[in-house]
Order: sequence, then structure tokens, then C-alpha cells
Amino acid sequence: MSKIIKSVLINIFGFITDTISMYILGNNFDYTLTKQIYISSLLRIIVLYIGHINYTYKDTLMSKRKLAIRFFVWEFISMFIVNQLVIYINRVILNYLRDHVNDLKLYKILLEKIDDKYEFKTRVNILLKQTIIILFYFIVDIRIYKKIFY
Repeated sequence: MSKIIKSVLINIFGFITDTISMYILGNNFDYTLTKQIYISSLLRIIVLYIGHINYTYKDTLMSKRKLAIRFFVWEFISMFIVNQLVIYINRVILNYLRDHVNDLKLYKILLEKIDDKYEFKTRVNILLKQTIIILFYFIVDIRIYKKIFY
């Protein structure tokens, strides 16, 4: 099986871990969106590392230490970029929607009122985050992974 297909499979497990953990954090804990996003991302990175080191790139000639350093440096950089994009886009959209909440018929599906202000429901934040992660993966990550693991 090609490395790209193996990488996609491992990233699916990361996606599932990220989605489930963010859902649990958003619905069962009083965490800010930033905390939810970063904690779920850290869990995803751990799953990705374990999967890539033991499955996708197990035959690489590079030392495990060098591989780990390259992997974690890149994943923390990409995590920061993606998460900050999610937070920024979330704020921009929410600022618009808050001003037009009475005009929207779908606001009950998208928004919930928390402490007298409207916020996205957890599932909307998850959808936004995962969409950005998927786009980032196909536009950037695949190319970087080739440089990290070879």
C-alpha cells in the first residue's frame, strides 16, 4: 500500500480522535473554544504520531528520534496555524451572525445563547475545524510529510 494511502488512513483515525474529543470537551466541560480546539488537536497529534511511526513510515531509515523531532515540530506549527484560522473564522462569522440573529431562521441550529451572547454550537465548531484541517492536509501537509519522513 502506498505511503499516501497509509497516511490518509492514519489521518482518518486522527480526525475521529479530534472530533470525538472536541465534542466531549464542548458538551461536557466548561472550556473555551480555544481550549477545546487545542486539547483535541494535541490528542489528534498523539494518535497521528503513533500511527505514522508504527504503520505509515515504519520502514523509514531515519532514526526514531530524528523522525519524532521533525514530526512534532511540523505538527505543532501546523496545529497553531489551523487552530488560529479556526478561531479567527469563528469570530468573524459570529460577529456577523450576532448582528443578524433575528433575521436568521436557522440560528437555532447553528447558535446557542451562553452568558447572554450567541456562540456556535459544538458541532458547528467541529465542522469548521475539520473542514480547515482537511483543506490544510491536502494543500500543505501531504507535501510536508514527504520532506519530514524521507
